This record gives sequence, structure tokens and C-alpha cells, in this order.
Amino acid sequence: MMKFPGMPEPPPEQLAMQQKMMALFSLPSYIIGLLVAIFCIFGALRMMKLKGYGIAMTTAILTLLPCGACCCLLNLGAGIWALVVLNKPEVKSSFS
Repeated sequence: MMKFPGMPEPPPEQLAMQQKMMALFSLPSYIIGLLVAIFCIFGALRMMKLKGYGIAMTTAILTLLPCGACCCLLNLGAGIWALVVLNKPEVKSSFS
């Protein structure tokens, strides 16, 4: 926890509760982020092979969501680019 000059020290019960809450919510969010990242890699590979248009669109939309990654601006650019390209008629027709 950050300390600012002039702020009183929080009670130990509050610090213990903060640590419990962080432990309770951090692990599930990491697991969800990992699952989303794995699905995005799977969808990107399917997109490269021009198979599964629905999965490709889902992957492009999921890439737009900020999941706590440090490179969310790159994800945002890649997601927008994928959506623009996937909505072109010639690209839609080339998916099997």
C-alpha cells in the first residue's frame, strides 16, 4: 500500500482485509486473462488459415477488451484492424 506524507497508518485489520481481497480477486482475474489470451491465439491461427469466420470475429472483438495487459494499445490497434479486414466482402467470401 502506498504511503503519503501526513496520512495516518490504517488499522492492521484493514490491511489484513485488503490482502485477503487482493488474493481473492487477483487469481481468478489472472486465470480469465490467460484463458482469453489462449483463445485469442487460437482464433488468430484460425484467422491466418481462413477457417472459422465466427471465431475470427470473436477473437477480433476480444482483442479490443483491456484485460490488464501492458500492451493494450497494440491490442486495440490489432483488434480494430482485424475487424476492418474481416468485414470486407472479399475476405468474408474466402473463409471456408
